[in-house]
Amino acid sequence: MRQRLTLEKIRRFSCPKKHAQALLWDSEAPGLAIRATRGGAKAFVFQRKLNGAAIRMTIGDPLAWPLNTIWSGRGEDRRELQRGAREEANRLAGLIDRGIDPRDEAREREAASKARQAAQAAKAEAERHTLKTLMAAYVAHLRKQRKSSAGAVENCTANHLTKAHAAIAQKPANAVTSHDIAAILRPLTEEGKGRTAAKLRAYLRAAYALAARAELDGDLFAVEGIVRPASEGGMP
Repeated sequence: MRQRLTLEKIRRFSCPKKHAQALLWDSEAPGLAIRATRGGAKAFVFQRKLNGAAIRMTIGDPLAWPLNTIWSGRGEDRRELQRGAREEANRLAGLIDRGIDPRDEAREREAASKARQAAQAAKAEAERHTLKTLMAAYVAHLRKQRKSSAGAVENCTANHLTKAHAAIAQKPANAVTSHDIAAILRPLTEEGKGRTAAKLRAYLRAAYALAARAELDGDLFAVEGIVRPASEGGMP
């Protein structure tokens, strides 16, 4: 027997002790039911037949899923804030009507979601390891090794990289190209500061070389995975 589900009916619905689970079917969204288990757990479920075989899917906890979709705004500004169990059941029914197994669609959506999350995590990781942070890590390494050149490297990169070329300094270190390096060094050469350009180039080379060896010493850098500039001929 189907009946129009309400929050109160869902709250009062329970599973008889002699059964492992019980279903209360909704009259408004065919295929939608609230399932209660002997242990007291409840969930919205959807069930329909596809190619003669019954398919049942769990939609979610009724404490997390409203019965009906919650909307914001009106007209063209109307936006879905939270999908309701009835609308989700209707969506799943639509898939079955088109011969699509909702379980396959759910797996594909989950895989796509994981791929997006992985891509976002990779992007965030790359952005965290910028050329600026690479050079800062290199300076920290020199100081740890008690190298007297640490101060000179820090001043040189601050004046001629971080300040003079902020956009390049903020790029992921493994995305910096030989053209970027040339753009950093060219102004120094044109200003007659060839020696400074040569020093900065040497510092950059040393920082990338050290980063490439970082996996041999976990304390060396927090920038594992950063290698030489993106291939466009390598460091000039």
